Amino acid sequence: MKNLHTMTTAQLCDWHAERAGWFAPKTNPDAPANVEWTKRDRLGRLLYGGWSRGQATHPFPPTLDDAASAMPEGVRACLVETGCASGIWLEWRAVKKEKWGYRVLAKCPDTNDETRDRYLLAALAAKQEAGE
Repeated sequence: MKNLHTMTTAQLCDWHAERAGWFAPKTNPDAPANVEWTKRDRLGRLLYGGWSRGQATHPFPPTLDDAASAMPEGVRACLVETGCASGIWLEWRAVKKEKWGYRVLAKCPDTNDETRDRYLLAALAAKQEAGE
């Protein structure tokens, strides 16, 4: 697998779509030619990319709202100012509330591309939650 930290926003969107059970058109021969992503529901029906039949949209488009929805259940993203003797910087942290406080699941640096940073953080948190 490619290093998550080196992936582009588009690659991270694809990573989340595949993790959620969506298939790219080249991997699903049943998909119509104009549909980018498909998925089977619990009843075996074919769902088409995005939210409605026939839309040629990505299930995880590169938007802040969709990046937030990619975060695992109960996990929040926080932008934190941190530092040491050599300076101060910002980093994103994925935190989950537990009985006695918050547990940090993942961290990534702030790159001034909030959508990419949030998708990366969601991927790192999902892998941590899954024990990968």
